[in-house]
Amino acid sequence: RPGGGGTVAGSGIWTGPELPSCVSPTALPVLLLYNVLSRANTVQTRLAALGFNVTVWQNWAVWPTLTDLAPYQSGAVILYWENPPPDIVAGGNLMTEFYNNGGNVILTPYAACYSQLAGTWGSNGYNMYPANSYTGYAAAPTTVHEPSSPLVAGAGAWTHPGTNMCNGASTGTTVVSYNGGTLPLVLRKPGTRIVSINMFLEVLPAGSEGWKVVGNAIRYNGEGLPLRQHATAY
Repeated sequence: RPGGGGTVAGSGIWTGPELPSCVSPTALPVLLLYNVLSRANTVQTRLAALGFNVTVWQNWAVWPTLTDLAPYQSGAVILYWENPPPDIVAGGNLMTEFYNNGGNVILTPYAACYSQLAGTWGSNGYNMYPANSYTGYAAAPTTVHEPSSPLVAGAGAWTHPGTNMCNGASTGTTVVSYNGGTLPLVLRKPGTRIVSINMFLEVLPAGSEGWKVVGNAIRYNGEGLPLRQHATAY
């Protein structure tokens, strides 16, 4: 919206100030760094339904290069794995470079707390949970702690369907919690664009309010700033 910004009518999604001429409010690119293809395919389908252009990295013998990640700097990389990926030090260094070049990084279990990124990612304090701190939880309603956060823009009340989750003391700021407010579900790292979504994304029902939060995390522009651009009006 040239000259001012605002919200998409009826959506609560902030369009931000006038977009630079090099940015088009179209489908943002997303790379899923998942090492369980069945989970990745579900997430890919549901994000594509929201208007995102989603690719799955399938060569888990090696990490992608910074050149491989360059097309996703206007969108996000979402990390998930069950078994430790190759060389978490190299992976941490890579994701730090990607983030420093403007890319958004979204951590989910177990990348957030089990076999988490090391190297400069760890030394910069970008992990929000201690290592190996996770357990299983049942379905329960969520609680929003920062209703003005762009991470929850346009999302109504929703229920966490229950998955394994990180459960150690977090160094992030809780935006949404679960289990009566005792367990962070959506976290932001103050002063950064880094978001941790403390659940397996594929368990979210298609079209549910939780996917709006995931979409907002892809567009997240950092503390106190509006969403970078919108891929779709909910």
